[in-house]
Amino acid sequence: MRFRPALLALAVTAAAVSPAWSADEIDWGFRSAFRAYIYSGTGAPPITAGAGATCTPNPNVTRGGCDPKIGASSGVFGWTAAAYGYSLSAGTASVTGQGTVVFSHPTHFFVFSLIDPSFTIAGGEVTVSGRIVVDVTLPGGTNTDVTTVIGTFPLTGPPAVTPATVTWTTGAGAVTAEAATALGGFLSAGDALDPVTIVLPFEESTPAGVPVASKTVLLKDAAGKPAKRGLTVAVSKQAAVVATSFDPVADGATLRVVSNGFDGSYLLPASNWVAIAKKGVVSGYKYADSKLLVGPIKSATLVNGQLKISGKGAGLAHSLASQPTDLAVVFSSGGAPSLCLGTGGKVAFKAGSSFKAANNPAPAGCPGAPAN
Repeated sequence: MRFRPALLALAVTAAAVSPAWSADEIDWGFRSAFRAYIYSGTGAPPITAGAGATCTPNPNVTRGGCDPKIGASSGVFGWTAAAYGYSLSAGTASVTGQGTVVFSHPTHFFVFSLIDPSFTIAGGEVTVSGRIVVDVTLPGGTNTDVTTVIGTFPLTGPPAVTPATVTWTTGAGAVTAEAATALGGFLSAGDALDPVTIVLPFEESTPAGVPVASKTVLLKDAAGKPAKRGLTVAVSKQAAVVATSFDPVADGATLRVVSNGFDGSYLLPASNWVAIAKKGVVSGYKYADSKLLVGPIKSATLVNGQLKISGKGAGLAHSLASQPTDLAVVFSSGGAPSLCLGTGGKVAFKAGSSFKAANNPAPAGCPGAPAN
């Protein structure tokens, strides 16, 4: 996992129609029904944001605070991040937010503050933690000030990766028992929380790559039929591959296919890899996703110094409207140096249909990190 200091802007709203996302943003609105309940009261303002958090102003200047149409537009809450870090191959990430959003309902005698939420991705879910402060204005009431896990949210799938961003999305979350207690019964354990979208810059860092020769790099396309796209990569046994220290069962892997006209990165999570053993000794690894549930990579094997990869479908980013130039393929896993392939061999190209480079020598170097 790489870790980066802040100076980021995090937009936190309900999962609604959003503008074109820039990096460093989180879309989460806590709970739409709770927001509507707060606004139905007499708070003036009913919802405010500060101390590093911002919101779209309420057009009702008499009541003030944040726009009540939370969930109907994006950018209602904005959080400043202290730091973020992630590892795509390991399927983990963390974002630390800074800011305060206050929900005021004087007719029901409380003010609820949500302070400095943080977001952790691991094990196929997002965990949201933060400080909860409840000031009870009813005489004799009990106030609360705790930092706790607020809710957990299942990821809808692997993150979407572009040359500029990596985006995680979740389904609806559930309030934890600890948060329900902290909220004094305003919400119950298991109550639904709005889905989360996390957008960060794509900056997955890997050690310097090792150029290797390849037997075949084949791309297939079909104009207007992205589901018919295909990808085949074959690397014959050679010293550079034999010497790799990959362990995708533990670390997962990432495949990047980049040229002058496209740049696609595809995740091969650890959960889809198995070790290949012979007489109790691991000789290689095999990846399988025959139904393409994770992404467009259908299969991969790394065994006996050979690497073979097959992919298909609309999830592949390449287009063959024109002949790719400077095409490179990069296979990365964990902290080991990546393998990178070029296409300097015999090339056959058919516009809109196929590109094949055979018997390719090792390239002079490996492509740099994707531009952000």
